[in-house]
Amino acid sequence: MTASKTASDGTVFEVLELQELKAYWNTSAAERLYFANKTGMKAKMVRIRIENSKIRLEPGALYFMQGNLEMKTSSGGGMMKGLLRKTLSGETFWVNEISGTGDIYLEPTFGHYFLHDIGGLEGGVIVDKGFFYAGSGDLDISICKQKKISAGFFGGKGFFQTKISGIGIAWFFLLCLWTRSKSWT
Repeated sequence: MTASKTASDGTVFEVLELQELKAYWNTSAAERLYFANKTGMKAKMVRIRIENSKIRLEPGALYFMQGNLEMKTSSGGGMMKGLLRKTLSGETFWVNEISGTGDIYLEPTFGHYFLHDIGGLEGGVIVDKGFFYAGSGDLDISICKQKKISAGFFGGKGFFQTKISGIGIAWFFLLCLWTRSKSWT
């Protein structure tokens, strides 16, 4: 099963569902993998195909790439913007930009992916920290302050969240709760 979306610049995002994972070097992880396979859970991997364009990835997302591609690491808009994004919203300071023509594969996971066409929406999209995974086009990843002080205190998300604006496709990663919390394992 494959889900895909094509950006206006021709970048193709695809979610590839892996049929079965058979081995792992860590016995504890191999046991969890065995039961995940038995319950019908499928690992997913993202393939991004670019042709004379660029994408932006969060550090640690890249699994491998092939083709005529070049990777650059930057703060994603300057030192101050990177520091604000890191300290206030919990996003990473460094971002990877891959340009050229080829295929980029992201780390396989049992989590879920959500593709969203930002399309110049007024105000952009506001997401929880750590949800932004990759994007194409002219996207600006910044921070957004909660409008109400009570939302910062009682909302459980803090006073700042990640804001994505501009024109392009944003790829969000939603990790299953049971993999984040020991109480769910």
